[in-house]
Amino acid sequence: QVIDELLAIYQGLPPNLSTYPRENVPVLAMFWVCFNSLFHASRSILEGHVSEAFTMISRSAEALAYARKMALNPALIPIWITRNDLGRSEYQRQFGQPFPSNDNLLHPEIWNIYNTTSDYGRHPNMSATIFTSNFENMRSTNQVVFTHAYFEDETNLKRCINYTIHSYLRFIRIFTVIFDGHISGGWLGQLQDLEERYDQYRQSLRSEFLASP
Repeated sequence: QVIDELLAIYQGLPPNLSTYPRENVPVLAMFWVCFNSLFHASRSILEGHVSEAFTMISRSAEALAYARKMALNPALIPIWITRNDLGRSEYQRQFGQPFPSNDNLLHPEIWNIYNTTSDYGRHPNMSATIFTSNFENMRSTNQVVFTHAYFEDETNLKRCINYTIHSYLRFIRIFTVIFDGHISGGWLGQLQDLEERYDQYRQSLRSEFLASP
């Protein structure tokens, strides 16, 4: 239910944006990347496909970082648009770090979310393999069993679902700062209500997490 309401919150933001500068369309595009990734992450995490969900969270954190930088400095927008023409090193030189350490909205929390979900989802390293197959089967047959349950530990799966919800609530709250002054209607009140109820949901999980080994 919390995930469904979170999706509705994301879907409800664009209709409540007014007078947002047309030239800042790439910032809006980054919001849509985040919304689209939430849709796929929520489906994946509820099916136990944690690494796929974390890949989407990582992508969303990166999109949020780009949105934040371009909103703060619109002169970076044409640089971001032409990034493929500039080449990697020249683009990085002109655009700068997507997660600057002096931006308290992104650093360290969003940066840490990006790093964690990249390690356990986006990058094909040993950390990510804990979600992808049964190691005992791989040792005996050298095969990956794609029907293997990605996460058999229900408590840890709940932790991952909770982390997904937490991440996307943090992302949307920062988007309210990015779009500050352009949000109309009662949308902000709906977001605040969801945040408060999520807090209660998280507290209800605390005793279960503390009791687990």
